[in-house]
Amino acid sequence: MMQASEKDDLTWAEARITSEYHKFREAALKEVQSLEGKDSWEVVKRSSVKGKNVLPSTWALKRKRFPDGRIRKYKARFCVRGDRQIFGLDFDETYAPVVQWSTVRLMLSLSLSLGLKTKQVDYTNAFVQAKIDGEIYCELPQEFLGPDDDGQYVWVKASP
Repeated sequence: MMQASEKDDLTWAEARITSEYHKFREAALKEVQSLEGKDSWEVVKRSSVKGKNVLPSTWALKRKRFPDGRIRKYKARFCVRGDRQIFGLDFDETYAPVVQWSTVRLMLSLSLSLGLKTKQVDYTNAFVQAKIDGEIYCELPQEFLGPDDDGQYVWVKASP
C-alpha cells in the first residue's frame, strides 16, 4: 500500500536516491530505445549548433499504480523543455489540436444510437509522429551520455 509521504511523480535526482532507481533507469532506457528506434533524433557535435538555441531536456518519471496502491509499472518520458524556445528563432506559430468534451459526448451518443462499436486506442510514443518545421536542438538525456558526449547535442527530427 502507498505510504502518505510517498509521491509518484519524481525528478531524476529524487529517483536516484530511492531503492527503485534501477527500475526508473530501466524505464528511461526503454524510452530512449523506443525514440531511437523511431529515428526521432540524431546526435550532432556542439560545433554544428553555434548560434542555435539549445533547449534543456528533462525526465518525467512516474510510478503507475493499481487501484489498491500496489505499483503496476515505472514510466519514464524524455521531455524537451519547449517552454525555453524563443519566438522567431525556434518557432513562428503554435498549434495544439484539442477536442471539446461536447464533441466527444456527441460522438459517443451517435455511436450508441446507431449501434456502432467504439474502441479506445493508446499509441506508445504517438507524439513522435508530429512534424517539425525548422531545426530544434536539445541536450542529451541525463544519465545517457557516452564518454565523449560532453561536446554533443541532440538534433530533434520528430517531436519527443
